[in-house]
Amino acid sequence: MYTKQGLKEEDIKRIAEIEQILFLPHKAAEYDKCLSFLKAEKNCYIGLFNDQDLLIGYMNCVPLKKEVYDGYKNSTVDEEDVCGDSVVPFHKGDNYCLIETIAVIPEYHKSQGVKLLVNAFMEFV
Repeated sequence: MYTKQGLKEEDIKRIAEIEQILFLPHKAAEYDKCLSFLKAEKNCYIGLFNDQDLLIGYMNCVPLKKEVYDGYKNSTVDEEDVCGDSVVPFHKGDNYCLIETIAVIPEYHKSQGVKLLVNAFMEFV
């Protein structure tokens, strides 16, 4: 397994599939919302891939505008209200980040996948 940052639009299609596998329909993120995050900040997704280069998991951490982050922290902004317009570019060491999702498909739940994703994120920020 390995991680990769800077995912592409075709990877977002797979992320939307993973959302449908793992989450209840009303909690799964829509493709358009996932894509809006990617378009706003190309590094907001870290992908987890198996040895056959299949995307098997991901982490979505979005750097937010300070006022959106503060609203989320104070419960005046809901997670569902956070969209691409809420996202700003990453700045090393100076971010207001919301970890939206850490997800790994069931076949890899006993792997080190989550640890790999978190480590990749910590190295990035």
